Amino acid sequence: MYVPGRLVKLVRYGAGRLPPGIFAIAASLFLSTVMNVFRENDNLVLYLDAVNAFIESTIRQAGLLKEQVELLCPKPRQKQSATRKILAHPLAPFYFVVRAHGVPVTGDAEAIGAGFLMFHHALALIDDVQDDELTGPYAALGGGVAINCGLTLFFLALDILWAAEREGRANLGWDLHSALHLHAIRLSRGQHRDLTGRGSFRSPAEAIEIATEKSAISTLLMEYAAACAAPSGLRTAREPYRVIGNALTKIKQITDDVADLFGKSHSQDLRTGTQSVPLTLLLHTVPEDARAQWAARLCETDQRELCRLLYEMDVMQELAAITEAARIRIHQTFAELPCEGPYLAMFLAWLDDLTCIFYQPDVLNVSNDMDEVDTSSLHPEDAILFEQLRAAQHAAQQKRRSALS
Repeated sequence: MYVPGRLVKLVRYGAGRLPPGIFAIAASLFLSTVMNVFRENDNLVLYLDAVNAFIESTIRQAGLLKEQVELLCPKPRQKQSATRKILAHPLAPFYFVVRAHGVPVTGDAEAIGAGFLMFHHALALIDDVQDDELTGPYAALGGGVAINCGLTLFFLALDILWAAEREGRANLGWDLHSALHLHAIRLSRGQHRDLTGRGSFRSPAEAIEIATEKSAISTLLMEYAAACAAPSGLRTAREPYRVIGNALTKIKQITDDVADLFGKSHSQDLRTGTQSVPLTLLLHTVPEDARAQWAARLCETDQRELCRLLYEMDVMQELAAITEAARIRIHQTFAELPCEGPYLAMFLAWLDDLTCIFYQPDVLNVSNDMDEVDTSSLHPEDAILFEQLRAAQHAAQQKRRSALS
């Protein structure tokens, strides 16, 4: 751990000038502060636990009612959480990107991760109300309570992020406020267009634009990761991470749309009349004068039959092409950034695994090879995640080779 020379001089000065008892107390507080500022979470599981502890502390100190605290506090993590569940955590890509720059995940990343995660949970709660998909205790308590909890999480998230920015604990290349403002507006705009346009026709370009804005929280996450990864005293350019984030939003929304149709017995998009990207592309495979009739039949069509049509009309092939272009953009952008090693390989393998829900991505020479990267520096917990991602990558590559042979 590096302690700046001026701080060392200050301690030496105090040792010579302060009474022994007072100096002992001051030294204890000094060491406690330094250890907190320079604390590192050297594996993803430990980092997520630290973020949850930060969130719980924030909620318990906010002056809320006991029942609100019980609803809002993170649920205790199971000691032996499956690696798949850990890799699916919203903060997993954030952690990989920060570590890929060779930067330790310190208390600054805990605060930013906690603020982001509370904002993410707030949006998820409100989205569940809008889509009539409340689960757990909120299913019984109703939409009013869920919206109130969502707003509470949102304002607490703002408190955390503004405090992190104001106190200057992270040497950020830009302020957290402007990034949140930009992408919160994008989220609102995309969600508004999605809700008010249900049942109406869209062009494929409009559907993709709405999908990208609806998932703009992924761009926010990448920009926050870049802020945490900024080398001390330097500024990390925002644009490359916005490019990565925007491409990631497209991939995540398309894979979510596909999962809604192929991974659920009852599609939410079909039930609500949402013109998702797959459904929009399907409608545009038929003549314009027949689209109204097709659209009316979609919600009545057997879901398995609809999925078959998506393949027969080459919609899945088009979705794979759009997703692959976004994936290549991410790989190429990272190749130009000052990051490397096992954590970059883990992020890119995590990204490739997202697409495996409907196609097997090809190996890209612009990225790290998981079979060649040195993993000796990984914490054992992260090494387990690395092997899980490598095994998934090998399985996908084998499946692709079998399909081509």
